[in-house]
Amino acid sequence: MITPLKDVQYHKNRAITVGTFDGVHIGHQALLKHLIQAANQKNSISTLVTFDPHPREVIGSTKGPICLLSSLQERYAKLRAVGLDEMVVIPFTRSFSLKSSTEFIEEVLVQSIGCQELWIGYDHHYGKDREGGYPLAVELGEKHHFKVSVFPELTQDEHEVSSTVIRKAIHDGDMTAVTKMLGQPYVLQETVIMGDKRGRTLGYPTLNFGLTERKKCLPKSGVYAVLCEVQGEAELVKGMANLGVRPTFGASTPNLEVHLFDYQGDLYGTECRVHFVQRIRDEQSFDGPIALVEQLQKDEVEARKTLETA
Repeated sequence: MITPLKDVQYHKNRAITVGTFDGVHIGHQALLKHLIQAANQKNSISTLVTFDPHPREVIGSTKGPICLLSSLQERYAKLRAVGLDEMVVIPFTRSFSLKSSTEFIEEVLVQSIGCQELWIGYDHHYGKDREGGYPLAVELGEKHHFKVSVFPELTQDEHEVSSTVIRKAIHDGDMTAVTKMLGQPYVLQETVIMGDKRGRTLGYPTLNFGLTERKKCLPKSGVYAVLCEVQGEAELVKGMANLGVRPTFGASTPNLEVHLFDYQGDLYGTECRVHFVQRIRDEQSFDGPIALVEQLQKDEVEARKTLETA
């Protein structure tokens, strides 16, 4: 369950790891399997202690504003899918960011939550100015009688798997790499809104989305093969999407349009999850509707071919 820190019931038998775990990528999943296995062997509660909002939203970074791979609810759903018992959410504020690593472990993990075993990444740092690491955790573990275990680095094709690497791949439109690292396609969850209905006149009616998830990463503008998860329906629907400003028609505000293959139904006001499978091409400006339709027909062939094995 998602438990705010203020509502946590102290339990001495918790196996804990700490982090944002944005996207819950395959590296996170592999680490969590170790945690869950260890917790099950000791009849402990496997627990992720995480933060909301993301720390970089509060204290900033030389890397610039953060864009997220997953909402809090999406993170929780993936954590439950891998078998984690509990997610404890700490409201991240500037005052909380000033806690030292010792204060964080002693006051939050040991005294408020309860800790039998602490799992940390091989390079994980925590506390004010990120001064805490494995040696301090071991020292405090000896003092407060909890075990400290270390997660190893996970690589894929000799490359590091991290939320930062995945964000870059999304910005580059490399959805094949993104899917490999996340363990599933990247998703934007939006509600269908009223569009200008121009797609109907072209033979390609679309679902229009206003991109309201401002904190989530947006893939590079272009045309994509997608799978659409429609609220209330069990089967994913194949389709293609245009993410961008629609330069052919002089638009300037980014939006997402999805054409579903072989689907009939009025979905205005319906929540959908759009899974980005593969980028097909850049967004382009065309001389007129005829040239656009000719390209859309080519896009459909390419998207259908891509989704045959999706």
